[in-house]
Parts: sequence; C-alpha cells; structure tokens
Amino acid sequence: MKLEIKNKSEVKEIAKGILKRYKGAQNVAVTSDGTAFITDENDLAVKNHSRKNRYGKKLAITEFTRDDFATTEKSNKSKASDSKDQKTAEELIAGIESATTVDAVNAIVKAEKAGKKRKTVLEAAEEKLESLKGNSGDGQKTAKALIAEIEAATTVDAVAVIVEAEKAGEKRKTVLEAADAKLESLKTAE
Repeated sequence: MKLEIKNKSEVKEIAKGILKRYKGAQNVAVTSDGTAFITDENDLAVKNHSRKNRYGKKLAITEFTRDDFATTEKSNKSKASDSKDQKTAEELIAGIESATTVDAVNAIVKAEKAGKKRKTVLEAAEEKLESLKGNSGDGQKTAKALIAEIEAATTVDAVAVIVEAEKAGEKRKTVLEAADAKLESLKTAE
C-alpha cells in the first residue's frame, strides 16, 4: 500500500467527524495517514501507530480537543460567562501547583468534577492535596507513591501487604497492575 498523506484540512475534518460520532470524547489525535484515535485517557495508541505502522514511516500527529470545534454562538456565550470553562488543563494544573491551601485545591477539583473531569487535572490535584496534608490527612497515599513503593519492594510479602491495603481501599487499577507485574517478577526470580 502506498502512504497517502492527509493535508491539514482533511485531518481536521477527520477529527471533527470522530468528535461528532463519539459525543463523550474530548480529545482526538489524527496521524498524517488519516487514522484517528480518541486520546481522553492516554495517547499511547496514537504514538505507537505513528512509529510502527504498515508504511514503515514515522507519521505526524495532530491533536484536537472538542473546544477546537466549538464555534456556535451558544458555546461562545457560555464560555464568556463561565471563566472556569475557558481554562485549559495546563492553566488549572498551574493553579493547583501554586495553591497554598487545601480549600483552594478543593475548589478547583469541585469545578473540574462538575465540568470536564480531566484526568491530568484531577491527578495533579490529588498530588498537591497529598503534599499540603503532608500525608497525615486521611492516611491515603497517591497511586504514584504506592507504585514507587511496589517497584522498590524486594519481597513478595511486601508487595502483598500493599495489594491487600489497596483492595480494602480504593482498588486503583494502576496500583494493582503494578503489583501484579512486580509479584510476577519476584516469583520468577525465586
């Protein structure tokens, strides 16, 4: 097959079509061959396709958000009246990082949960709350902190303790997957 590179307007139309079909999607990435990916959770699939594809060539990636296509008068009015909707994830994360109180971070979290519920914003808030509470608040550790503990563990028992606590608590998939992988590597090393 011959590689057919899409121009900017073709790529944009592809992304627009995906967002029209998938009402819940917020982010779409399209490679230069016209393959589209919903990237709300992560962008691993689009990155993989851009590097490893049937053409054997690295493909350019163009990213779009639903906001890129919001041109109706109604959406413009609602954006103008609600400044929270106008903030990008990067702006909100910067606000979280500069916050000095738990209440300030919680206000951002409340607005985000009522709006777009972006994973990156909520994770940044979780980490900031953890640092503001000094890990003495409710005793909960972030997924990132638990995964670091799992990776540093040298015994099956140490990992098992973390898994048991996680299953009794939040049951976060990323933590449990990291624990499974570590347990497997520890068991094969024995």
